Amino acid sequence: NESFRNKNNNQDIVKLQNSIITIYNAVEMIDQLKNAANNYDWDEMSNLLQSQTLKYDLEVSCNYLRSATQFLDYDARQDIGFDWGSCAWRHCGAQADAQESLAELYNSIGLFEP
Repeated sequence: NESFRNKNNNQDIVKLQNSIITIYNAVEMIDQLKNAANNYDWDEMSNLLQSQTLKYDLEVSCNYLRSATQFLDYDARQDIGFDWGSCAWRHCGAQADAQESLAELYNSIGLFEP
């Protein structure tokens, strides 16, 4: 049983590390989005916004971190928050903020193109 517990704990640590790396990758992509916007590169912005990292991986990582009670305290998990569509009247947190911001960017690509 101890071997099983250690294996599961190691898998959880790997998931935690991968989730953190994914969030860092998403932040780097946001910086790339800023550069693309400054250069009026709407196609690049669209490609970045539709990437797996921003459309899927970021959400999966946030969901994992929000449920990682063995690694993160209550306040840290509250900061991550909930999915944009399910936060209702409670404090939504960073996950919902990111989803809303990315949706606004995607819907506004090229809106002010000269």
